[in-house]
Amino acid sequence: AANELLSRSPITDLKVSSHPAACFTWYVQAWVKVYRSCRHHVQHKFEMASRAAQKQAAALTRLSDLEAAIEDQRQVVEQKKIVANRLLAQVGQETALLDEQRAVLRDDESI
Repeated sequence: AANELLSRSPITDLKVSSHPAACFTWYVQAWVKVYRSCRHHVQHKFEMASRAAQKQAAALTRLSDLEAAIEDQRQVVEQKKIVANRLLAQVGQETALLDEQRAVLRDDESI
């Protein structure tokens, strides 16, 4: 039975004996080695997940900062659009006034 387990197990450096106590000891040692290997694998995955979570948290913080900066810039652009529209309206009024004055001057010159 121990030889069967050994042939299916990735553990090949443990010696199998025909003595029942030695077989049991080998069996326990084999499972301890499997447990340690699995535990190491899980710890490695946990460390990778922890680093990924830290990077994600940093990225979310950066994203939040960028969204706030974008919102600030959007408000500045909106204010500048309002100012530009007022200036365009003022230029339009001044142009209309100049056109009226030019028309009056032309009428005065033609008289």
